[in-house]
Amino acid sequence: MNFNFSTGVVSLLNPFTVVLKGGIVAKRRHSNELGHRFHLGKKIFASWCGKEDVTRPPISNGQHWLDFDAIEPEGLWRREEVYIPAFQRDGRRGFEAEDIVLNALIHCGVRAEKPTLYEDQRLGVDFWVFLKIEGSWKWLPVDLTLRRGEELEEKYKTAFERGIIVVALMGWQTKRSANIVFSDFMNNLIRNHRNFLAQEKSLLKREEAKLYETTFMYSGPLRR
Repeated sequence: MNFNFSTGVVSLLNPFTVVLKGGIVAKRRHSNELGHRFHLGKKIFASWCGKEDVTRPPISNGQHWLDFDAIEPEGLWRREEVYIPAFQRDGRRGFEAEDIVLNALIHCGVRAEKPTLYEDQRLGVDFWVFLKIEGSWKWLPVDLTLRRGEELEEKYKTAFERGIIVVALMGWQTKRSANIVFSDFMNNLIRNHRNFLAQEKSLLKREEAKLYETTFMYSGPLRR
């Protein structure tokens, strides 16, 4: 599956029409499910996917279409950070690998964003990835690791308790082209996401992480 995303604005005439970067006009599919409310002229991010060319959203009957849950208001997750970090990023391989993978995802058309300091150090999220999986668009919390052996097994266990997907890559895998890094990452992500489905375990939602940070309600296991 190939992915792409774009910035845009909601049409000034119709809240179900958006104008993407480059002047591409697309319709937002109606749904009975609750979604974001969009005001006319609101800035947005829109994502789409397909098996072949995804330079533009899928087209049907001469009209580009976007899934209702693939569009979000700009700045939805932005907030003032008040958390005092317990440690600072440095030049360690793990941090370098995070940046390489994050850039590869964006290069390959996937919305991927860094967490807040709170989400990183308290909840254990290295980045959020916006994907259409199991029929709907979701922000998936990812903990990227280069660990192996018993240390990796322990990380899988604690991350599972927190509802976070661990993606384990070998250091050399991050040194290849963006497309190959993306492919390795996605294969790991999808496989480990299926473990959550098989065990009926819920993932940490981005809304929950935001609530924990703004209300200091989180009391679960900490990052290791």
